[in-house]
Amino acid sequence: MQSLLPNQDFWSEYHRLQFIDKVSFTLITPNIFGSSKQALTNDLRKLEKDTNANTVTTIFENKDGNLKLKGSHWAETLVDWVKDGGGSWLIKGRKTLKSKSTTVSSNQTAKIVLIEGEISEIELDGYSANDIKEIIALHQNRYTFKNAKSNCLD
Repeated sequence: MQSLLPNQDFWSEYHRLQFIDKVSFTLITPNIFGSSKQALTNDLRKLEKDTNANTVTTIFENKDGNLKLKGSHWAETLVDWVKDGGGSWLIKGRKTLKSKSTTVSSNQTAKIVLIEGEISEIELDGYSANDIKEIIALHQNRYTFKNAKSNCLD
């Protein structure tokens, strides 16, 4: 069982990117939340029985960045499924035509601990190297790297 996620998280991240290349949903089988998803529940149970798979990944992709999921019944159902704790999602796209591709996922977590206005600890999980670089750059003026070994006496 995955943690419950707000529905708007997916759509807010989706709308943050102008050009969507890929959206992936990893579903945990079976998830028995709500009758509105009954058809998907039935299909996943049958799939699990036939294949013994306990997760299923669905990928929507448009290499030109023109993927349009808003208004799609399937996308809404998959977002609801994940929101109810039945899996995770991943979005890959760009903010502008010329910007670098970025990946956002429901599995991303960020922890930044500030002590007296300075960063004491940063923990980033599920981010690409470029995303980490951008996050650190945003907070660069609030931290100083100190090598613990240079403070030791031999």
